[in-house]
Amino acid sequence: MTGIKRILARFGFVYRAASFCYQALRRAAGWLFCLYPLQRNKIVIDNFCGKGFGGHPARIAETLLENDLPVDIVWLTADRDAPLPEGIRRVEYGSLRALYETATASVWIDNVMGALNAPKRKGQLYLNTWHGAGIGLKKVEAAVEEYLEPAYVRGAKKDAEKIDYLLSATRWQDEEIRTSFWYSGKTLPVTYADVKSPAERRRTAAEVRRFFGLPEDVSLVLYAPTFRGTGDTACFRIDYPALLAALEQRFGGAWKALVRLHPNDAGRQGIVEYAADVLNATDYPDIEELIYACDLLITDFSSSFFDAMRFGRRSLLYAADYEDYIRRERPLWYDIRQLPPPFAGDHAALLEAVRRFDDERYFAEAKAFAEGVGYYGDKKDLSAVLKVLREQIAGG
Repeated sequence: MTGIKRILARFGFVYRAASFCYQALRRAAGWLFCLYPLQRNKIVIDNFCGKGFGGHPARIAETLLENDLPVDIVWLTADRDAPLPEGIRRVEYGSLRALYETATASVWIDNVMGALNAPKRKGQLYLNTWHGAGIGLKKVEAAVEEYLEPAYVRGAKKDAEKIDYLLSATRWQDEEIRTSFWYSGKTLPVTYADVKSPAERRRTAAEVRRFFGLPEDVSLVLYAPTFRGTGDTACFRIDYPALLAALEQRFGGAWKALVRLHPNDAGRQGIVEYAADVLNATDYPDIEELIYACDLLITDFSSSFFDAMRFGRRSLLYAADYEDYIRRERPLWYDIRQLPPPFAGDHAALLEAVRRFDDERYFAEAKAFAEGVGYYGDKKDLSAVLKVLREQIAGG
């Protein structure tokens, strides 16, 4: 072994030892904080491991505020500047303070498995919303256990044992929970938000454009691919000038692109070359707002296109690594080449799919597909969640 290798090996040992000690101290602190009394009105919320205010947990938080429940809502976020509604406390995700808040909260709400990473005490209630659209494309959790890291599987199984209710937005999701999660507990039927009217869509679209400093008359294409466990990002490459030109040719007007990478890829550099016409939307907290605001969603294996179809937005599927993905990453519930959105397996096909996009066919097929999924409603309905939370806060 060379001198350099010996040095690296020594530092690697030091890093592993320090990491082990840190985790041991966190676990000890977590149990120590459990000695403090539970605060019956405190609710701790996480959105995808420290993201800002968004996702299904945000819809629950909004409902709590709208109903003026006497609660102390704590939002765990890694972004100190992420805007939060009045009435919600910000605590740094992963901090010792977050561990204390979690240990003393009466209620936990999360949309991923294992992110809160704290001992669950007798008398605490844990709701998990998951983060899909009520229907998924790629198989998840127990359905693809052999594709997942063993450490993740162990953590997800332990987390599933803590969950009191998994929330479901569709009859399809009811079945997925039973077959694809390490969970055999109760579910709650929910509709997280109204399907917006045309006027409401226009307001949301205007708000998103203002956020990015764009004029209201510019059209938007949103590119929101899912992550690749292999680390390969070559499949994300798009010739944006050519894409925008094809969009202008097919639909007219001026176009700009928003790119929202999956949280697993958010910290990686060089995946996209941003420019005046290609804007970074990865840190925008609420993908539903982006979907409502865009005039076309392009994704691959993400469930976001199901939302686009339900919301009356155009969508298109682009996966240059389709065969490789289902062989190396994970299998799918559906053959994406047979779904309502047009499918493109290479860049030339993507541009051609844009130029030949058939609005009449797409919207008719999307509506029929959404009806078959079995959504619990088109109007926001979190009454089942509110009932459970009221009882918990009251000490029931």
